[in-house]
Amino acid sequence: MKSQMSWLAMLLAALVSVPFVNANDEKKDADGEPAKAETKESKPKKSEKGEAEFKATCPVSGSDAKKENASKYREGEAYFCCEKCKAAFDAEPANYSAKANLQLVQTKQFRQTKCPVSGSKVNKEQTIKVSGVKVGFCCDKCKGSLETASKDDQLTKIFGDAVFTKSFAVKKADTEKKPKQDSESESGK
Repeated sequence: MKSQMSWLAMLLAALVSVPFVNANDEKKDADGEPAKAETKESKPKKSEKGEAEFKATCPVSGSDAKKENASKYREGEAYFCCEKCKAAFDAEPANYSAKANLQLVQTKQFRQTKCPVSGSKVNKEQTIKVSGVKVGFCCDKCKGSLETASKDDQLTKIFGDAVFTKSFAVKKADTEKKPKQDSESESGK
């Protein structure tokens, strides 16, 4: 009986030390507002140095790519999981171009500039996700033509070389805009 009492006392002590949380309580941010739920998409993971974690898929194998296994491609770099895949790509880049072009967008080296179907201006309300990348179209008709396509067809029809060249461009680094000076101040008048 004495051992049962000591066991019960330990259990009770353990329960008392556990904080109870009301499921209806919302987490608050620093301003006392309800905290927004974080999603994988909303905040990239950070490394110990505070840099965004590198994430890319090898266009040859489909495995996670490593930043140190890179080849110059277009006006950027394509990343691979290993030297064997890098060598396969370097030997015949055309065999992997759609997946390498997709990776250029995933790694934010390139950005979309035009509708991949018509070549027109993109309507921000007409988008679909293709392999984790948001792709915009000019209208519902263009969007619909690829929205129901298979993943392989989407990849080829959006990131194939000919379409990629007309619909995507190198993402330039943001530079500070210098204020324009009027012509009088430039000429010293």
